[in-house]
Amino acid sequence: MTATDQWAQEGGECGELLRARDWSRTSLGALESWPSELKMLVGIVMAAQQPMYVVWGPDQIVLYNDANARLYGRKHPRAFGRPFREPLSDHMWQEMEPYMTAAYEGIATSRAKAAFTFFRNGHPEEAFLSFSYTPVRSAKGDVLGMFCSCHEMTTDVVKQRAHDEERKQLRDIFQTSLGALAVVRGPEHIFTFANVEYEQLIGHRNLLGRSVAEALPEMVEQGFIQLLDEVYMSGKPYVGKGVPVTVQWMSDTAPQQRILDFVYHPLLDQNGRSEGIFVQVSDITEQHLLKRELAHRLKNQLAIVQAIVSGTFRSNSDKEEIRNILAERIAVLARSHEIVVSGNVESRTVDGVVRNAIEWQDDGRICIEGPDIPIAPRAALSLALVLHELLTNAIKYGALSVAEGRVTIHWSREESGDVQRFRLVWKERGGPDVKAPDHKGLGSRLIAAGLSGSCHSQVVHSFEPDGVSCEISADLAGMHAE
Repeated sequence: MTATDQWAQEGGECGELLRARDWSRTSLGALESWPSELKMLVGIVMAAQQPMYVVWGPDQIVLYNDANARLYGRKHPRAFGRPFREPLSDHMWQEMEPYMTAAYEGIATSRAKAAFTFFRNGHPEEAFLSFSYTPVRSAKGDVLGMFCSCHEMTTDVVKQRAHDEERKQLRDIFQTSLGALAVVRGPEHIFTFANVEYEQLIGHRNLLGRSVAEALPEMVEQGFIQLLDEVYMSGKPYVGKGVPVTVQWMSDTAPQQRILDFVYHPLLDQNGRSEGIFVQVSDITEQHLLKRELAHRLKNQLAIVQAIVSGTFRSNSDKEEIRNILAERIAVLARSHEIVVSGNVESRTVDGVVRNAIEWQDDGRICIEGPDIPIAPRAALSLALVLHELLTNAIKYGALSVAEGRVTIHWSREESGDVQRFRLVWKERGGPDVKAPDHKGLGSRLIAAGLSGSCHSQVVHSFEPDGVSCEISADLAGMHAE
């Protein structure tokens, strides 16, 4: 059987080119006279499904198969049976020449995912090839040519790039997401990712490449490693709500309890097997404390409302008057709470509290003056209630019950030894003759209570003939305390 007969059924388009060419006019000579090494290699190339080619002789004639022809693009079939250098651009030859030279010097080389710029379709294209160049020797050891088996990886590299870019975008999103996020891999639960909030939550300890048990030893005793094991083995997520967790912020600090919501979500491979766990944590400690504080404050305010209602009924018998007094006192309580929860800076100062307390009855006869002094919610609420009672009494019985009457409200900071104190003076002038009340009702008791939350709060409530005065003093630090 001749070489032509052997290749008659092999090689596809390139096989036909091989059989149709008059090789006697080339440096390779007639087909039948080719050396056995070349015939064997060409037979392997033509039968192969993956890209292969042979470069032979001093002229470096290239013979390739149909799979390799796709790499040449529009330069096929002109490149078939021509010198290897001819169809290559100068840039491409600069990249390939070192490998070709090495092969003809008897040195085998290989590359994985090597980047090249092809001009196979008339324009530059980035391509990636994995290939090996193997010298072909004669029986005497002389290099006759070179055999190449290659695989174009361009599609795989482009997909991997897209995948890597997508992962990078996700990591960037996770890094800036609200909430603490982390990823642990394998049965050992090795940290491979943690965003800034997660690092803050655990005290900026070294995480990446370490197991949860190694990086966060306090989690072992609290049962979280067991939870991670169960999620990893079962492939089912776990959700924790309002879980108390003791966190060791730093090695030299005391452990601190936080209240956390968290999710352990398994990461499954294409076969449904667990390969890691996505961890999402929300620190709800502050919300938890706020809920407790809200419940406490609501309980206190209900007690105040109850005291207002009870005291008003004890001090008055007229139903219409009771209704009006209750409406006014509850209204001032509501306005005081608006001061406490509002984000307005002015409403968290003494000036803001005073203005809010008198605005519903101020007709220009009330003069206020004092420096800018911050005030905490509890003290603000107390001061607003005291001012309301003084204002109510002034309108009903005191200076504001007549057109000529006036009220001044003045406050200041004062030094008392090493302690700074707050002092507010309410003074009425121009009203009817004043006399002390026969009994003390709820209003008097509210005034006498002073400023809630401050230490050494003192109230002097005087009923002088020329007008009522009330002096309130308290330590300044206590007024600022939340």
